[in-house]
Amino acid sequence: MGTGSTYCCPNCGYRKELHYGAGFRSFVSEKVKKEILEGEYGRNAQRVVQVHPDASCAWYRPLFHCTCGYYSVKYSVHIWGSDGLLYSPSMRCYRCHRKMWEVEDVTSAFPCPKCGTLMEETDFVCWD
Repeated sequence: MGTGSTYCCPNCGYRKELHYGAGFRSFVSEKVKKEILEGEYGRNAQRVVQVHPDASCAWYRPLFHCTCGYYSVKYSVHIWGSDGLLYSPSMRCYRCHRKMWEVEDVTSAFPCPKCGTLMEETDFVCWD
């Protein structure tokens, strides 16, 4: 089950809607593997599956955070082999172009990327 939240800054009014996590498509799937091989999740994921055709693949929407304060989500996959994780997604910041980091433990409040004030969660939804 995925999570969706809308965050709003009480100081400057900045608003961000984020839907992240895993839905019904998140289970290990041959359909996801086929999409990877067709290039839907980029060349790096495609190469990993080409080199490891027996790998297990699952879809999800990771939440990423940048040191500049920006948060973003993208459609992506995890790929596992017999030795463990072979591929996990990466992302560059839309604003400053630095590498973003996947958020493992999502908190209900984070600083506004515009003014630094803690943002408030205004809406919450579970999605599939």
